[in-house]
Amino acid sequence: MQTFHPPVMKKQRGITLAIVLIMLLIITVLGVASIRGATTQERMTGNFYDRTLAMQAAESALREGFRLVTESNATPDVAINCTESTEGRCAAVPATAFTGGNAADGWSNAATRINTSLSTASAPQYLIQKIASIQNGGGGASSDDAFDLGIGYRNQGIPTTTTSIYRIVARSRVPTSDSNNDDSARSIVVLSAIAR
Repeated sequence: MQTFHPPVMKKQRGITLAIVLIMLLIITVLGVASIRGATTQERMTGNFYDRTLAMQAAESALREGFRLVTESNATPDVAINCTESTEGRCAAVPATAFTGGNAADGWSNAATRINTSLSTASAPQYLIQKIASIQNGGGGASSDDAFDLGIGYRNQGIPTTTTSIYRIVARSRVPTSDSNNDDSARSIVVLSAIAR
């Protein structure tokens, strides 16, 4: 009678350990990738939220400056008179919009603030520039020029009163480069509008 001897499996020893280690490596790589993706999504959401708040703050300052120009009977406090300024001072976006600037540069704090519970230490600001003045029948300007500036009607003549055109520039906050300040990494939104 013959006895049955099971085959010896020397070559297959340890294969289970190798398979488990490979599976563990794959699961680890997938876990790290998903955590990185979630972190990126969280940053994007935070940046979008911050940008939205900055846009609202800049809009509130723009509306306040616009209201001062259009609804006030008094002449608005003009930061820069572009009709008399030297070249470069009346850019659509002033040089101080992202680098600083304060009341000495013509920036005024808006009275309204968006979401005062935030840690922002600075209120939104606006700056008023006088960019044109059409006087006594336009001072040689054509009726088309007046229409393009938003006064009068095309081919209907130019108003005989003095009309001043203003640019209101607003920003969401005062820029700061102080890394200890919570505002240093926040979004800055700059908006502008033309008013008369």
